[in-house]
Amino acid sequence: MWFCIAGLAFIYEIIDSATGQGYGTLSTPTLMLLGFNALYIVPCVLLSQAFSGFVGGMIHHKIGNFDVKNNIKDRVNTEILVVLGCIGVLIGVYVLSKLPSIIISTYIGVLVVIMGIIIVVGFTFHYSKIKMVIISVFACFNKGLSGGGYGPVSTGGQLVLGSETKNAVGVTTIAEAPICITGFVVWCILNNQLPPFDLLSATVIGALFAPLIGARLTKTAHTKFGNKFTKIIGVIILILGIYTLYKIFK
Repeated sequence: MWFCIAGLAFIYEIIDSATGQGYGTLSTPTLMLLGFNALYIVPCVLLSQAFSGFVGGMIHHKIGNFDVKNNIKDRVNTEILVVLGCIGVLIGVYVLSKLPSIIISTYIGVLVVIMGIIIVVGFTFHYSKIKMVIISVFACFNKGLSGGGYGPVSTGGQLVLGSETKNAVGVTTIAEAPICITGFVVWCILNNQLPPFDLLSATVIGALFAPLIGARLTKTAHTKFGNKFTKIIGVIILILGIYTLYKIFK
């Protein structure tokens, strides 16, 4: 089982670091379907993405997918995501520690379905800092509560506000590191424990090296396939959400 989980984490993180979405949104319902408790899945997803987000963000920046030094929008979006995101993830983790597992699982299923629909359909709006603030808080609240829903909202939100795909993916990835480590630490404090080591180590090790591949796919995958690649991820996420709800209520 350990190698299975590590393998899934590796695959999902390649998708995430290449598209700016998918790791938590795919990992949480998949691990739930494998029989793990959502309460323990979320901190494992958070810590594994803290490490992979840092590695992936550095690679994205190095190869020019985004530039916080010279690109004002990239810098502002990163700052908003990190500062407001840490607040959002704190609220999400706190709510997670107070709600029954069935409510959390149902929320995750519904959230994943909605995220899948949003990605497949797509929307466009004019950029503003206020809209970016709303996107940041909502995305990171989802992350703290469910382990997923950050990438689709953050990356998708930046895209509909006019950012280039590679810039949105890079900003989402680098901002994820401090947001996720904040959520993990708060989860441990609130629950006065660490999540199961087997699950934690499998997700962390599995996801850690995936950005070495995923970040380099960003420049080629989106250029070659355009929106088709992102929409495929949206369809997968949508199917997982529907199946998660089916398993809960069957």
